[in-house]
Amino acid sequence: MHQSVKIKWMVSMTSGSLKYPGAAIFPNHSSGGLHQGVNMPVLFTRIGIPHPGQQTEALKFAKARKEAVNKLYSLNAEVYVRFGGPVGQIVMVESFESLAEVEKMKIAAIRDSIDNKIPMAPPGVFQTVEEHAWMTV
Repeated sequence: MHQSVKIKWMVSMTSGSLKYPGAAIFPNHSSGGLHQGVNMPVLFTRIGIPHPGQQTEALKFAKARKEAVNKLYSLNAEVYVRFGGPVGQIVMVESFESLAEVEKMKIAAIRDSIDNKIPMAPPGVFQTVEEHAWMTV
């Protein structure tokens, strides 16, 4: 069984550090990042719902981003399209050894997105995008 923890990331562009609300859910949390002692496998998902008529562009973007993160970070991210539900909903799934590894990837991905090493979604393609961390308990 998996427990979903929705983390809303806030980025300090000057320091490059990540902060998030609700830090109390992680015992021994330090203000500099996620607790390094939490060592549970994490399934990280980024779920996007495209605007009507943008499903093809959304899928094209998701595949390009998957290829970029797999190459840059030696990941094995995968992209799925939902059967049923919101039409065209796309999810990119990545596995990590711990929340600390997710944090490292997020810092790198933000930096590399700014530096145009990872594609960013074109404006108007997605209605919403949510990120979730699923921890094995």
